[in-house]
Amino acid sequence: MPATNSRVLPAATFIPRAGIRPAMVSDEVLASAIFGAGLIAATLVLAWFTWTLAKATRQLAAIEADRETAEKRRRRIALLDQRISVAVKLLAVRSSEVLPPSLGKGNLPRPEADYVGELVTTLDEEVPASVTSDVEHLLHAFDQIVDPKRPSLELTVDLILAAYLRVQEWAGKNLYDWRAEVLGLRTEEGAA
Repeated sequence: MPATNSRVLPAATFIPRAGIRPAMVSDEVLASAIFGAGLIAATLVLAWFTWTLAKATRQLAAIEADRETAEKRRRRIALLDQRISVAVKLLAVRSSEVLPPSLGKGNLPRPEADYVGELVTTLDEEVPASVTSDVEHLLHAFDQIVDPKRPSLELTVDLILAAYLRVQEWAGKNLYDWRAEVLGLRTEEGAA
């Protein structure tokens, strides 16, 4: 084998150091290459942070949605519990007890007037307009009883009784559904 007189330069010879660099690499090309490598590294780091932030944002949105759902469920349970409580009280009153003999003498029919007052706090958009109207009529009639300057109740006694009975009927028809809904919501709450 013929001897070759080739000299192998170590790789370190081509790495710029102390002002010595291959003649083929200009300052601009070297600066551009270093800048490009830095830009690529910065872009990759920024992409990773963006992906991580997007993932955290999605998780936060899911947590917030779950919290809002749980809060709506708790508010609904509280409303229905209050509505059930008032309905049970309303249904316990016999029609003969709604209008006591002392009605025209400035005395409210107790506790019926209180029950109607409690019911007002449970009225929302799902309550039929006829029930809301009856409750408002009852409250107006009770105001008339308390305030002697209001018109006489002689003409509205039958209307008061009829409105009270319609409210009782509505409460009786819906009591089972409200209890079933509360049970379902509490089951969901326990599972969540």
